[in-house]
Amino acid sequence: MAVKEDRIVCHLLWVVSFYCDDPNPIKFYLCYQTHYLDPSIIGMLYDRLGRSIPMRRLVGIVQFLYASSLLLDLVIVKQIIVQLEISNEVFALCFSSLAETIAQFKLLPFLVLFANLAPPGCKQGESGNFKSHINPMLQFAKRLRHKRIKITLAVTKFLFNTMQEFPDFVSMETISDGFDEGGRAHAGSLDEYLERFGRIGTKTLMELVEKLKNLDCAIDCIIFDPFLSWGFEVAKKSGLLGALFFTQSCAVDNIYYHVYTGKLKLPLSDSEIVIPGLPPLEPKDMPSVIYIHESHPAALKMLVNQVKHLGEADWTFVNSFYELEQEVIDSMAKFSSVKTIGPTIPSMYIDKQLQDDKEYGLSIFKPITDACKKWLNEQTPRSVIYVSFGSLAELGLEQMEELAKGLKASNKYFLWVVRASEESKLPKIYAEETLENGLIVSWCPQLEVLAHDAVGCFITHCGWNSTLEALSLGVPMVAMPCWTDQSTNAKFVNDVWKTGIRTQPDEKGIVRNTEIVRCVEFVMDRDEGKEIRTNAIKWKEMAREAVDKGGSSDTNIDEFLSALMNPPI
Repeated sequence: MAVKEDRIVCHLLWVVSFYCDDPNPIKFYLCYQTHYLDPSIIGMLYDRLGRSIPMRRLVGIVQFLYASSLLLDLVIVKQIIVQLEISNEVFALCFSSLAETIAQFKLLPFLVLFANLAPPGCKQGESGNFKSHINPMLQFAKRLRHKRIKITLAVTKFLFNTMQEFPDFVSMETISDGFDEGGRAHAGSLDEYLERFGRIGTKTLMELVEKLKNLDCAIDCIIFDPFLSWGFEVAKKSGLLGALFFTQSCAVDNIYYHVYTGKLKLPLSDSEIVIPGLPPLEPKDMPSVIYIHESHPAALKMLVNQVKHLGEADWTFVNSFYELEQEVIDSMAKFSSVKTIGPTIPSMYIDKQLQDDKEYGLSIFKPITDACKKWLNEQTPRSVIYVSFGSLAELGLEQMEELAKGLKASNKYFLWVVRASEESKLPKIYAEETLENGLIVSWCPQLEVLAHDAVGCFITHCGWNSTLEALSLGVPMVAMPCWTDQSTNAKFVNDVWKTGIRTQPDEKGIVRNTEIVRCVEFVMDRDEGKEIRTNAIKWKEMAREAVDKGGSSDTNIDEFLSALMNPPI
């Protein structure tokens, strides 16, 4: 019965086709699991240097290399070998092997093609993208529900069918993104996905609004993720309030607004960028899609278009708190009234108003909870380095090796989250070599870990959710940003909130093991790092006050509910 499922058939056909082309189980396993090529010299060269090359150009390059290898073989045999009377053994060892190595590149287009054709859902971490948006929205929904507001959460049919658990405090409904069987992975490109989601999502959300109205569950307000800007049009057409909910910092929202309005020109040309409400920024402090021009044009378009309805929406909510970003919020008031309602951390970790709110309620990976808690309980206070790069970020092989060396050289205890899709990048027998000092797990309950007394610092990619969690739980950070908004978050961690230190990569963009050791020691041990440790505790208390009864975020929520229940006549 299972084989009759379309998705199963696609996977089986793909594996059989790849195996027929190249019966090497390691190669098709790696392509299937990660969309990366085999761990040969050719595979590594492509993965590190050639992934952005279009297929047509790649085939042309390979054809040239293959032709060159044949010509080289011919020249060597006809000219050099005969004239110099080199023996067959020496020829086979030194010259023929060189030509044959170059000839191996003829397989590359096939490997690349099969890697790109791997069935949707194979690449690990792809689904992590939604988690960083839905979990904050779910936490906001819990706060609203606590104040006796009925909540309906609308997700795509694909996401609904892949969720392993469902929150019990909201009603669940579905809309369609046009790819009900495979979600984003079934689309040919991000542009194609967003265009179709906008068209079909608008239609199915309108239908949902009408359905709930007919069931005497009429909606008063649509709170939508800014990636789905068409949610605002649906709200207005339906005569409803429309509210934006940003899951990134106000600082980042402000940057995207200035790009969207043309006040910040791309590509960046100045060594210092001045934006009202923000400290002076270097290009490296900007979101990566901005400072690395044309690196991800589709992503840049999507991210910048988030702010399309700033100033138009009835409400603009941000997962932050006023005290954390006071200057930028006051500056943004000139074009939009921003209301912070965060940090959206489960209540029992911060203000304890919601006694049953101990976790987010949505996880795409199964955490290794018991082993982590047992191991942490055996460590002394502030002795452990916690390392995690979230559910989506992927480190390169060289960066992974440097991080592993740095943790080992630090001579400190460490808890390192290495997702299953990233395990192959670890040095061989590394887990065994560091067994006395380290624990490596595929996933962990991050809030419980950060709240544990044993944790002394957090090596993080500075995703916004992870940054807010560290701030809210008083954990100093070592920032290793990867892409998008993480570099801006790292700037604020280092220079504005001063709750951590930002690592400095070398000219190749790699943070070396010596730099990791330096930063860890600075944060955990040195007298110079005392300010960081003190500030971490200060921001922890301020985060708690913001969401506690009468705090800035709690007050903003109350004002929203008052306006919702008492609309102007």
